[in-house]
Amino acid sequence: MPQRMPRPDARTILRNEALESSETSSVLWAAGDLLRQSEPLGDVEAREALARMTPAAACGALAAIDASVCARALSQALESAFDAGLEEDAEVRERLEQTAMDGLEQRDVVDCVLCAVATFDGRADLDSEEAASLREAASVLRGAVVVADAQARPKGRSLTALNARRRERADVLDDVARATAWWWSDFAGEEHDGLVELLGGLDVDAGEAATRDAVRSAITSGRDALGAALRVLDVGGPAVDDAQRWARSAAARSEADAIAFELSRTLRVEAIDDDAQTPSIGR
Repeated sequence: MPQRMPRPDARTILRNEALESSETSSVLWAAGDLLRQSEPLGDVEAREALARMTPAAACGALAAIDASVCARALSQALESAFDAGLEEDAEVRERLEQTAMDGLEQRDVVDCVLCAVATFDGRADLDSEEAASLREAASVLRGAVVVADAQARPKGRSLTALNARRRERADVLDDVARATAWWWSDFAGEEHDGLVELLGGLDVDAGEAATRDAVRSAITSGRDALGAALRVLDVGGPAVDDAQRWARSAAARSEADAIAFELSRTLRVEAIDDDAQTPSIGR
């Protein structure tokens, strides 16, 4: 699989391709990278490069992409992103974020290649047999990454720790590419910022959606019952309904949980002095 490179290198690769010094897989990535951008500044170069490519070379490049590598990269990215969100050392966090971003870039490579192949498939000079072979190779790869996505995407909230960087990447893409590139766009809005940090108990200025998700997580898992209930009062909205459902069953699970929730109903987060001691309810 071609390694994701800084954006300016896409055009460099295509210029080298004209001199026959770039691999087919790298040319497909570079062409697809330019074709997926919101600003069509490299469309002409991309299409010219694809016009010089043979169908056999394109099929071979597709077959050479190992979807299991993509799956492992996604798994590593999720883990590194979550760890980055919990890391208080700035230098260590930066390294973890970069590891996670590198993994997401590997997933992005596949979509770049598939985009380029779809454009290649539209060439008028392809005969029916060549087109069928190309579509079959693309279909096999697409099916494999669908499986990888199905395993990774449900854990996508871990990527909120990278939201500022993910938004930068998503903003470069056109609407169609952005909608399908879940690794850049899922939970990437500012309202989701800070979720991982909240789950780790860090003091952060989190977005509203992140706070609600953290509350629901605490309620569902039974962790920090009083803290979760206090957050519900502060956030309001749908989280209150979750808290009410939790409270009805809390007494049966734990008397301490029921007490914690009852306390929270009479408290206001804004009224708690910074130096006050938060009640500690044992479980």
